[in-house]
Amino acid sequence: MTTSAGRDDAGRRPVRVDFGVASVDVVTADEAVDAVVELARRPGVDVVVTPNLDHLALLRSQRAMQLTYRRAALVLADGMPLVLVARLLRLPLRQRVAGSDLALPLLAACAKAGVGVFFFGATDAVNEAARNRLTASIPELRVVGQASPRYVPGRPDRAMAESLDAIRASGARLVLVGFGAPKQETLLHEYADRLPDACYLCCGATLDFLAGRISRAPRWMSRTGLEWLYRLAKEPGRLWKRYLVRDLSALPILARMAVRRVRGDQLVST
Repeated sequence: MTTSAGRDDAGRRPVRVDFGVASVDVVTADEAVDAVVELARRPGVDVVVTPNLDHLALLRSQRAMQLTYRRAALVLADGMPLVLVARLLRLPLRQRVAGSDLALPLLAACAKAGVGVFFFGATDAVNEAARNRLTASIPELRVVGQASPRYVPGRPDRAMAESLDAIRASGARLVLVGFGAPKQETLLHEYADRLPDACYLCCGATLDFLAGRISRAPRWMSRTGLEWLYRLAKEPGRLWKRYLVRDLSALPILARMAVRRVRGDQLVST
């Protein structure tokens, strides 16, 4: 089992699969929950990122995002296309660990462990709705605070400083960071030396899912890598460029990965 120190119980480092612009940890959903809770309970600042096809495309040009990925304690395969490519290339990454699927079991585990949770990002209305729904279904969950400052990369302002102070004062040990990529990863890099001790989980639209503002795709679509099609149909005006333009630019990354595999590269590290 992966621990917060990035090692298994025998002291070995977990396996990672190299996608070129990012390396992804090979863990199950249960192992990911255990690892994040352990990260949240230890001193210091830790970051968990959840790459998908869109992230691979963004990582080619987003320097701050690259640096956040490099320092991440845990890298979870959020996108099913990454898992499907790994399976095709006979690599050990076999299971998708999507942030939206991870959220409920993770928060239930946090409630059991007494880990305080902070919602950071989205909007005040979304955070409040998420809090209400979660505390109704997980009464022991301690949502110790929330903040949704406007964030413009490279423009520090008072609202962001006040939000970080609120995280510190709340005593939160797990912070769900929901600004969307690449903003959330850029924020964590830009404020790296000012982040209060906690585990920061980059979770994109997960707070909207938890609030019931965005519906999840049918499970069969998620399992087959077609969740993007469901979301595109729901929000075509907002998502068409991401799915039909930007994400396609990640395909050469996967093609190069396949070429390396054919040439004999293992694409696996520890």
